[in-house]
Amino acid sequence: MKTQITFFKIDAGSKKSMRFYRDFLTYFGYKIKYEDATKLKFSNGGTEFFIFHSVYTTGSCMYILNTGINAIFFKVPSKRAVNKFYNEFLKPRKIEPRWNGKAIKRFMRTNAKEEGKYSLFFDTPERIEIGILTD
Repeated sequence: MKTQITFFKIDAGSKKSMRFYRDFLTYFGYKIKYEDATKLKFSNGGTEFFIFHSVYTTGSCMYILNTGINAIFFKVPSKRAVNKFYNEFLKPRKIEPRWNGKAIKRFMRTNAKEEGKYSLFFDTPERIEIGILTD
């Protein structure tokens, strides 16, 4: 299945790290889409980076809060591709989607903010959140 990485979430351990990512990504042409004292969002029109100062996310974020990459989202062409990934990859490996795994339809959800998007989320053994979402 062909895919494109669309999103990275990185937790930075210091203000120095935040400045590094700001300088590094703007050097390569990424545009700042949002910036405040604790968060940066960059985009090049295809891939987005969200940088969080991990000190400020402790206690308010459900993801593991070690510094480094904590989430990677992959874009697939359709809802059918999301379902296929679940059935062919996650299910045979007994990997449960996030949010208790009670019913698959609950995880492959339409995001109200991004109408028409369909997504599935799960954790790797290292607790990196992986998202599979439609274009």
